[in-house]
Amino acid sequence: MMGPGTVLGGRYRLLREVGTGGMGQVFLAEDAFLHRQVAVKVLRGDLARNPDFVERFRREATAAAKLSHPNVVAIYDVGEEDGASYLVMEYVEGETLQAHLSRSGPVGPEQTAYIGAQVAAALEHAHARGVIHRDIKPANILLTRDGTAKVTDFGIARAVSDATVVNTGGLLGSAYYLSPEQARGGYTDEKSDLYSLGVVLYEMVTGQVPFSGDTMVAVAMKHLRERAPDPRELNREVPESLQEVIHRALQKDPGRRCASAAVMRQDLEGLYDRQDRRRRERRRRLRHGLWWSAYLLGALVVLAGGAWAFNAWLNVPVVRVPAVQGKGVAQAEAALRQAGLSYRIAGSRYSSRVGQGKVADQQPAAGDQVKRGRTVNLTLSKGVQLVQVPDLRRVLIQEAEVQIAAAELNLGTEVYHYDSQVPANYVISQSPAAGQRVGTGSNVNLVVSKGNKPGLITLPTFSGMSLAAAESTLEDLGLSQGQVSYQSDPSPQGTVLGQNPAPNSQVPAGSSVDLVVSRGGGIPGPANLQSLTVQVPAGFPANTQVLVQVDDQRGMTTVYTGTGQPGQPIRITFQWFGTKGTAFVLLNGQMQSPITLPAG
Repeated sequence: MMGPGTVLGGRYRLLREVGTGGMGQVFLAEDAFLHRQVAVKVLRGDLARNPDFVERFRREATAAAKLSHPNVVAIYDVGEEDGASYLVMEYVEGETLQAHLSRSGPVGPEQTAYIGAQVAAALEHAHARGVIHRDIKPANILLTRDGTAKVTDFGIARAVSDATVVNTGGLLGSAYYLSPEQARGGYTDEKSDLYSLGVVLYEMVTGQVPFSGDTMVAVAMKHLRERAPDPRELNREVPESLQEVIHRALQKDPGRRCASAAVMRQDLEGLYDRQDRRRRERRRRLRHGLWWSAYLLGALVVLAGGAWAFNAWLNVPVVRVPAVQGKGVAQAEAALRQAGLSYRIAGSRYSSRVGQGKVADQQPAAGDQVKRGRTVNLTLSKGVQLVQVPDLRRVLIQEAEVQIAAAELNLGTEVYHYDSQVPANYVISQSPAAGQRVGTGSNVNLVVSKGNKPGLITLPTFSGMSLAAAESTLEDLGLSQGQVSYQSDPSPQGTVLGQNPAPNSQVPAGSSVDLVVSRGGGIPGPANLQSLTVQVPAGFPANTQVLVQVDDQRGMTTVYTGTGQPGQPIRITFQWFGTKGTAFVLLNGQMQSPITLPAG
């Protein structure tokens, strides 16, 4: 058991525990060789006992150890002691961003931009060296006493995810910050870290994450489907410029996020640099009031000299932007030019609503008032993007919903049926079928199992049993014997000839079953045991009523009643008497071709 006083690797003496997490305990320790304080993370026992994980952990930690940046917590050493793996890191005095937010609540926009720029700088450094964090969240961002932000656990998240370690609390905590591609289990890269940083920025200025839920699946679904509310809806002090940075980071499509961590850092630095410049400017104006007044007077003279040009600029007519979304390029051009506006093709995107080659988006939007001559950016539709429908049969409904969203499809109807073959809450069937290619945004309809019908018992075939055997079987099933009637029959005396309800019927527990029993003395003739396979053809509805009757020396006898599904074979076994017989199959009352007995 690791604890204070334990010495690891002959040099790291654990002093006290300073934190715990999903991967294990973190201790403050003293490095006896270099006489400095370090942080030691000791892995949880179940992780340390997984040899595949330990190997990945060492490999990722070694890669992360190559990072050297003021905003990255340095990794000094990786080791193992008595079967326990540990990681030696730079000790940072301060607290995690998570602890700071829990204690103080949201931080101001300027401080958010300042901390965010430092995290982006750490990511910029790591990405340039091929290291992706994959688990950016407030718990992995440390704040020193002087306000420096340091990112920890670089690369370790990959080892954890590759090992498929289950730790509900830790995973749920990370789920709030996962990018859509991580939520769907797809390929992750540098853009995934930028999305997670966007979630952190959102939480810093609003005090809450953009998507929340009780389970990982619920949170993942929101990352995949929903648009985050504007931060300004929760905090009016958030400037539009910071909101724009956050929105860009939270784009579902990685291609629409910032081009790199460097670009995101520059955007964030520009935000707090502007604030700093404004403060300096205010102080400068206070110190140089007279000079500033003179400057204004001079500026007024200049402005007066250019009044005509300025007035002409101000008096450019204002026009309303026409609606061109859904129009062809030629139609859009004509409408814009008639309004005195120009246009440019800004790009293209897939659209399930707008036909290929037509305008999918316009900026400024229809109805906006702009000066005549303004350029309107048009995005053209590439048409519907086709995707393959995933195979959801026998998949848990919650997982099926995630797979549907990951394929950029929508969940259509959910119909629940009892099914004795498919466990409750698992998908029985789907429409469209698995593998079919459909347009993004299409509905996928599911039939979901409710499990076995509660309290119902499926009746066996009692025909051919002795009366005593039938009574014993009824007792074992929790059923009771009903009325027993006798008739002459070639079968041995006491043999069950028929029953009501019919075989394969479902009845509540405790129900009674009537039996028809042979008294013997019937028409002589050989008794034949016959097996027959009946199949409901395609084109018949589900739960088709199936009736099988046999015409032999006894006359017409019903040997099977039940329901069947198209394409599903039904194997029945029965007795018939004499040397010639005919079987008749009726499907929903429709007579099929007679079958001459004996049959194969």
